[in-house]
Amino acid sequence: MKLPSLEEFDLMCSQHDWYYMWSDDHSKYTKGASESSMIRTIVESGEEDYNQIYRKYLKENSNVG
Repeated sequence: MKLPSLEEFDLMCSQHDWYYMWSDDHSKYTKGASESSMIRTIVESGEEDYNQIYRKYLKENSNVG
């Protein structure tokens, strides 16, 4: 898997619906779960910079995780 640039990853995290798991709309839940899985895969495959970006958004959405 080719990793996105740090800027692309930051944008991906900023546009992610961090609250998808509480959606009553199955299509939103499915999209959010897929994006979340992709984000976690990138974090696991990437360098520490990816993890820092991920943690920044996780902290901003502190009700998550």
